Amino acid sequence: MFNCKKNIVDDINSVLQANGISEKIDINDISVSNVVTDGYYAVHCLSDLIMSNLWPSIKSEEVYHFTSKVAAESMINSQIFRFYNIMKRIDDGEIYTFCENHSLSGYLEKDDNGEMLYKSLIAPKIFYSSFSETTLTQVQEKLLWDKFAKKGVRLKFRITTRKNKTDFRKMVYEYKEGEPIKILKELSRAIKKYKRNFILARISTLCAFFLSKHFDMECECRAVYNKWHHDRGLCSNIDKDGHKFVEIPINRENDTGYFIELQEICSDEKLEISDKYKVLKRTN
Repeated sequence: MFNCKKNIVDDINSVLQANGISEKIDINDISVSNVVTDGYYAVHCLSDLIMSNLWPSIKSEEVYHFTSKVAAESMINSQIFRFYNIMKRIDDGEIYTFCENHSLSGYLEKDDNGEMLYKSLIAPKIFYSSFSETTLTQVQEKLLWDKFAKKGVRLKFRITTRKNKTDFRKMVYEYKEGEPIKILKELSRAIKKYKRNFILARISTLCAFFLSKHFDMECECRAVYNKWHHDRGLCSNIDKDGHKFVEIPINRENDTGYFIELQEICSDEKLEISDKYKVLKRTN
């Protein structure tokens, strides 16, 4: 078993190096049975290396958020930002695309109610909000205005992460429809030689940062509030359409790990907000 484990570690390190990751794991960083994983360890060395390579954590960045007039007014007046449960976009291929592309067949099995297991095992814990980079091209920005904020508002925030348990990262999009992420595909293939399957720790978090190729024009980054990491954290509420959300304060410190600072408001609409806010006119 020792020699087999050593060979698996050598193959994993070869895949990491081929994908531009110079750091290496050692024999103590993985568990080998019928599966190869680092999920049994408190420190997920292999997972962290892959996460840092594919989805580097953002510490602080200015971002855009395109939204409706009503939602923007509510947000500005209440000084509350809503992170919605990922089930709100489940029909857009959220989670399902990641599980299908990466052969996570267990999550795609049906439960006693005929629903796929990811809807009960993963989705209820993940709350998020989407933002876009401020370096959008004119074409990209127009697309986002038309899709999310027609007669609406573009808000600019600075988001700063204060704790290790926050997940603020850029999205990874399919390179080709139906194709898994290259490094994960290569690791799975390398480990299959040993008649074992590869399971990456934190896989349920990774799926929140992967989208179908159809969405790659949005240049999206996400801030995720994961209730696995915040067992005594925010209580969720339900909006009038039945979608669950958690509330995170704007412009003030809080316990979620996110500091969200409103920096700019842009809209051609007359907004019902305090006169202290200057509203810029849309130029695109």
